[in-house]
Amino acid sequence: MIFELKARLLYSLISFFFSVSFVIFFFEEILLLTTKRLIIESYSLRFIYTELTEAFETILLFGCGSAILLVYPLILYQIWAFFIPSCYATERKQITGYLFCSIIIFFLSINLLHILIIPEIWKFFMNYETQNLLYSIEHETRIFPLLHSLFRIIFSFLIINQSQLVIYLAISKNMISWKNLQNNRRILLILAILIGSLVSVPEISVQFATICVFLLLIEIIFFMSALSNNYQVFSKKE
Repeated sequence: MIFELKARLLYSLISFFFSVSFVIFFFEEILLLTTKRLIIESYSLRFIYTELTEAFETILLFGCGSAILLVYPLILYQIWAFFIPSCYATERKQITGYLFCSIIIFFLSINLLHILIIPEIWKFFMNYETQNLLYSIEHETRIFPLLHSLFRIIFSFLIINQSQLVIYLAISKNMISWKNLQNNRRILLILAILIGSLVSVPEISVQFATICVFLLLIEIIFFMSALSNNYQVFSKKE
């Protein structure tokens, strides 16, 4: 078992380093694909960096962040392949179903981010440019903060979507009860506000939107736990 665990960890690390090397090698092409909508919105875009090591750090950040996204399905498969032999048939079906749903949510989230959410966020912030007879406000994009904000949005969105599956699993296995949620409702709401303000970029509008998303997630947890509680009560009556 220990040998198998080490082997699977080694496979995952090798895949991660190959993915980092691949992304760094094709950095310009992948960056163009990623920022295509931003270039369209701004008509012409010139990335700049202001510190000596910033370009290198940007490429490294882009490589590691993209590699995590690329190897995520492989890591899920390694987890599945390691634990599945020791499970019963019903448990195998449940675990396979959860991991399959996780991968589907992952790919849907990535497509939704690339097609709709990130372009709209960029479009919103690009609208602050102003040119008139008195003054002008022009935008010049520093490459490192741009990609840092990009991966922040991506990973925050993925964590929120994947957490819904984890919450459903916890409720179905009675790890989260309706009574505990009711007793700790205020604490959960305060934590949602704190986490939302910490993970978002330091812009009031973005922080407000992120906090609203986390509050919505908390309400979804309450709704799902209430449905589960009502179902258990109804089953006991029958």
